[in-house]
Amino acid sequence: MSRSLPHDVRRPLSFGELIATLDSVIGETVAAPVGNLGLRSRFVAIGELRRRELSWAPAFSIGDLFVIVLDEPDYRSASISTYDEDARFEITLTFRDVSLSIGSPDLLAGDIEGF
Repeated sequence: MSRSLPHDVRRPLSFGELIATLDSVIGETVAAPVGNLGLRSRFVAIGELRRRELSWAPAFSIGDLFVIVLDEPDYRSASISTYDEDARFEITLTFRDVSLSIGSPDLLAGDIEGF
């Protein structure tokens, strides 16, 4: 793989490190489960991670429809976990009271057919 994620780690990320880490996986197919329902029902965005240009905040999309705008004043925390060296990864981010994980589809959406 051409990305340069750290191997087999779990560590916090600053806002700048979060953006750089997301930039390092641009073009990869990722999954982002939305919410933890504790049910069999699931809401998961799966698609290619792309960078979007906004004049006021970094932004990314997963596929064509799921857009993530990351405004630094809302930032609370982020972390990265990598497994199998860097073959599978999970980036967890919290902005105010909202948390989201972005990562390898087989790790975050492995029970969905095709992943």
